[in-house]
Amino acid sequence: MQEPRIDHLRRSIAAVGEEQTAYWNFFEPFATELVDRLAEYLGEPSSVSLAPIDGHFDFDRGRWGTGCLRLHMGRMVIPLMVRLRNLKDDGNLTLRVRLRCLLDGDVVVADFEGQAALSVRRDDFESLLKYVYEYLCVACSRSNWFAENPGDYRDTAMGFCASARSGLTSR
Repeated sequence: MQEPRIDHLRRSIAAVGEEQTAYWNFFEPFATELVDRLAEYLGEPSSVSLAPIDGHFDFDRGRWGTGCLRLHMGRMVIPLMVRLRNLKDDGNLTLRVRLRCLLDGDVVVADFEGQAALSVRRDDFESLLKYVYEYLCVACSRSNWFAENPGDYRDTAMGFCASARSGLTSR
């Protein structure tokens, strides 16, 4: 007797569930270790946290756990928040980046949307940290910042503030 078609569908869904479970089992500790290592790599332990994919985030409320990880379009999205303390005052700027990862056996394929992907062994954090840092360097570069964030810089304590602008005159 031939197996009912519904059983074929059930096995297909069970296989998808097993793969998703494998993703979660790998990426939850991986993301936590990535945050710890990235903070160390950047040189400030309190400068990196997992964060919600979007919306409000506050470093003062402590680090977020792995509950903010998301599977999206077949990739695990690891949302990272990086705090850049100002050099001349007590303010800071926070940047949210979303690292997208695929797991292919012993290889993690990571990318940021619109950027070339990086393939690394699961335990090769050094290459991944360098990849994230280089992405942050581009995001924080003068030419990129003004092109991508025309209104954001002026409203942070990193640059000039509204009261300082009021005394400026155009030439």
